[in-house]
Amino acid sequence: MKKLFELRTPIVFFIFFALYLFTLNPSLAPYRDAGEMASSAWTLGVSHPTSYPLYILLGRLIDSFPLGNPAYRLNLLSAVSAALAAALLFSFLLENFGLEAALGGCALLGFNATFWSIAIVSEMYSLWVLGAVFLLSIAWKLSENYDDNLWFFFCFAFGLIVSNRLDFVLYSPGLIWLSLSGSDEKPISFWAGWAFVVCPALMFFFGFHWPIAALAAWTAIYRRKTQNLKSWIFKSALFSLLGISIYAYLPIRSSTSPWLDWNHPANMSNFIQSILRTKYGGTLDLISENYAKGSLFLGNMVLYAKHLWHNFSLVGILAALWGMAALARSKPRRFIGIITLYFWSGPFFLLLANMPPNPHAIAIVDPHYLLSDTVLIFGAALGISEWAKRSKRFSQAAVLFLILFPFVAGRLKEANRREYFFDYDYARNILLSSPLNSTLIAKKDVQLFTLWYYQTAGGWRPDVNIVAQGLIGSPWYEKSFAKRAPNLFLTPLPNDEAWKRFLTVNNPAFVTPDADVPPAILNNLSPRGLLMGAVSQDLDASQNLWHLFALRGRYSYENQIDFFTSDLVDAYSQMSFKEGTERFKQDPASSFDDLNQAWAMHWIFPGPPAYLGYAAYLDKKYPEALNLYQIAVNLGEKLNSLAHQYRALKGTLEDFKKSCAENMVQVGAIEEKLGNPQQARNWYLKSLDTYPSAQAHYNLAVLTWNSDPENSEKELEKALTLDPNDTTAAKYLQILRARMANYKP
Repeated sequence: MKKLFELRTPIVFFIFFALYLFTLNPSLAPYRDAGEMASSAWTLGVSHPTSYPLYILLGRLIDSFPLGNPAYRLNLLSAVSAALAAALLFSFLLENFGLEAALGGCALLGFNATFWSIAIVSEMYSLWVLGAVFLLSIAWKLSENYDDNLWFFFCFAFGLIVSNRLDFVLYSPGLIWLSLSGSDEKPISFWAGWAFVVCPALMFFFGFHWPIAALAAWTAIYRRKTQNLKSWIFKSALFSLLGISIYAYLPIRSSTSPWLDWNHPANMSNFIQSILRTKYGGTLDLISENYAKGSLFLGNMVLYAKHLWHNFSLVGILAALWGMAALARSKPRRFIGIITLYFWSGPFFLLLANMPPNPHAIAIVDPHYLLSDTVLIFGAALGISEWAKRSKRFSQAAVLFLILFPFVAGRLKEANRREYFFDYDYARNILLSSPLNSTLIAKKDVQLFTLWYYQTAGGWRPDVNIVAQGLIGSPWYEKSFAKRAPNLFLTPLPNDEAWKRFLTVNNPAFVTPDADVPPAILNNLSPRGLLMGAVSQDLDASQNLWHLFALRGRYSYENQIDFFTSDLVDAYSQMSFKEGTERFKQDPASSFDDLNQAWAMHWIFPGPPAYLGYAAYLDKKYPEALNLYQIAVNLGEKLNSLAHQYRALKGTLEDFKKSCAENMVQVGAIEEKLGNPQQARNWYLKSLDTYPSAQAHYNLAVLTWNSDPENSEKELEKALTLDPNDTTAAKYLQILRARMANYKP
């Protein structure tokens, strides 16, 4: 029995590792920074702030093993780290709270959908969670029996984990308080006021970074009772710095001009900016800067509550509440440490993040729930332990439910990526579309970083210059790129003229579907497979490229299991639509295949049915045209609704409304053709309610041209107010006024 007891932790490890291995991505995963992390690990580069030196160095070590492709090796690193986190949590809970608590806790972590999703991709998050579990277990042991040597090891380990992700400092006040919670009887309320009110307020209202570091340092001094306090502080700081010293990798490697040298931290001021991320966005992401501080907090908390319901179920949530309440009653000082961990890594983090509730932002925030999840999982394990004291059968039933619930909920199907080739095929198809010695502009993370990875680690198409639109104005980026492609002309792209110059000087130059191109430039770009270029392309030759594309998987935007894959599918839909619109100019009938393909890939896309409706209108198939335009309107209204729900920026909302209103005008025009003037009028008025346009006013004027000339005059005047350059409205206003002047009752 003793041997079986000792084997339980390795068994837990192998169970979860087998699950993660079975669902592992075969190569690079379509995940936010996965391509950049894999590129940096392969080239020993400097990634975006905070640059993640621990992960990059471990990744390079793993890449040296000849097992599969480089990205797969990093996926394995994530799987091993995640399985270790589950096994370590099991071991800690088993030792302290019993078998039921251990099984329930590791089930809540190991089967957590978010945790599972990061356990199978080349990202640093599973290593991050492993560090959280490791340090939480050490802090709990210190709270029971403080030992200087263990404390100094704790300081070293904390510094090391911080070098993987700097936002782990959110754990520092709670971990330090918990570690030292048994040292004296100093009052809780005074410290709690600083931890839960003063320091968060300073960070939130003034944007300061230092309060959390100051709180962590003060917590250690406030809680530690020792005669040799100065020596203890010195050693604690020394071991912490020893752990975090791995950040020295950044300036050292930067000075050697690596392939990726983000922010060039060889410069000391840049090094500090990189560590603190002050030059890359003070909050979670630059998206948040478009919204007032705290304005999206409630929406984020609602999304977080949905995340908890999906991953903990009612049983897990009740267990966590029960466990926290029991801890507050029995060990209030430890409870303060645990609740501080949760507050800073959960609600307060979401307050600072301030991200809009759209699929992209949700995908960005999702892995950041895991630090607070870890705290709640610990609370749930305590709750199960308390239940076991009252009823073994009840606690065992709860644990069985927590183990089976993920599979009943379809978690395995949700997590499975073993046959995902979307990233691989996207990079292949983009580079297949690229002429020899061409230049590409890409913008979005997954699309750009995927190309980086396959060009660096895969050695694909070294002749192609892949330019990051979002970095092109950074001096460090221009200097770094100049070493790889000295003849390439790089310049910021703030306006149409800059775009024209870039595309002309770097000919042949193309943009990927995710690039943010001004409309005036975009309208003059011609499709070439998955690219668009300034030079006119042969549409038949472009279509032939599609026949060579690899498209493995289900290419349906609405039916993907993650946002980033949907975004890749949307690239194909947009380019198929672009090709269809170009063909439409030559022969509407020849565009149908492209338009239908674009629509099939992305159903909530009003563009294809609108063009198909216009083709039917030109062919005088008015009932068919009416049906297609009404579908376009319905899809446009769906987009408007989603845009409001996702708190889209004003410019995006305006674009959606304008497009939807234009399709409403077309529905009204067809109703006129079908002899339904009242329905036509209703559609024109609905269009104006959605987005005022000169065309809608003009059509209303035409509708009452003979029956109510005074109304027609007013509508034409309104049309010219909205668009003074509308020559047709101006012409007919003159005709109408002349007719009204000559009319004699």
